Amino acid sequence: MTPAVLNFTIYKGMTFNSLIFNVKDVNGNAIDLTGWVVFAKSRNSYGQLIDLAPTITNAVAGQITIALTQTKTDSFNIGEQQWDMTFQKPDLTKIGPYVTGRITVKDPVTHG
Repeated sequence: MTPAVLNFTIYKGMTFNSLIFNVKDVNGNAIDLTGWVVFAKSRNSYGQLIDLAPTITNAVAGQITIALTQTKTDSFNIGEQQWDMTFQKPDLTKIGPYVTGRITVKDPVTHG
């Protein structure tokens, strides 16, 4: 499986609005994620893993959401980081990555 590529930007110390993923099979049908576990992590320039805390928000429809709080994004280092998303099926088989890419972390110009 070739993962989809998604690059995105996060502003350090700011709430990151939701990324919503709809997991589908090769025919475009939703994959039922009931009993599955989803993982998404970023690796910063120091090699530290940061959990992006993905949540299965609608298992039957194959929907996953990533949303980050202000406190969480404040722990990110400025610059580019790698990230990916993998799964664990109910039989404990691990698959993926489903999505991979780079996160660009920027310092906002206006800090309020």
